[in-house]
Order: sequence, then C-alpha cells, then structure tokens
Amino acid sequence: MGYIQQKEIVQFLEREDGKTPPIIDATDILKDPENMLKKLCDLIGIDFSKRMLHWPKGKRNSDGIWAPFWYKRVEESTTFFPYKKKDIRIPDDLIPIYDKCMVFYSEMYEKRLKP
Repeated sequence: MGYIQQKEIVQFLEREDGKTPPIIDATDILKDPENMLKKLCDLIGIDFSKRMLHWPKGKRNSDGIWAPFWYKRVEESTTFFPYKKKDIRIPDDLIPIYDKCMVFYSEMYEKRLKP
C-alpha cells in the first residue's frame, strides 16, 4: 500500500528540515477545494489562483507514462468532483493488512493540513 514508505519519507523530511512536509488528504480537498488549495499555497509559499480549481479537458504533456492507466477521469474532468462517501467493505482475510496500514495512515492523517 505504501503507507510504511510514506511515513518513512515524512520522518526523513522531518529530521532533515525540522518540520513536517505538507500532507493532504484527498477527502479534505474534495470537500472544500478552494479553501484547501489556499491553505496549501500559503504553506508552500505560492500565490493561490482560482484557475487552480478548473482545467481544460484532455491530456497534458506533463502526464507521464502512467496517464493511460491512472488519469482517465482526470482527462475527462474540468474541475474537482464533489466528495462522495464510499461504502467500502473489506474482506475478513484482509482486515489484518488494513489494520496495519491504518496505524501508519492515522499517524500521517493527524499531521495533515487541516481544513
């Protein structure tokens, strides 16, 4: 899942820089894109623009080699999709993996940029 590696990267950056790098949760962005992007821009020292909330439909030169596999919905969109709660059911045999991942996710979630 990558949570362990993400936590290790965060810890490394905290040791090197003495501060937590920006951590954002997609749900927070989808619930209030403008507010969250303003906060992120302020944190990293760039100006917010309303143009960040809309983009042209289609592919971009910067998409990279994974675009055909990952970016279909992005290519079809022109703005953020509204947040929609998902009903996720985890099979019993995967609960131990889920529980282990949630320990690392929860630690990063507490350090995230909050709405």
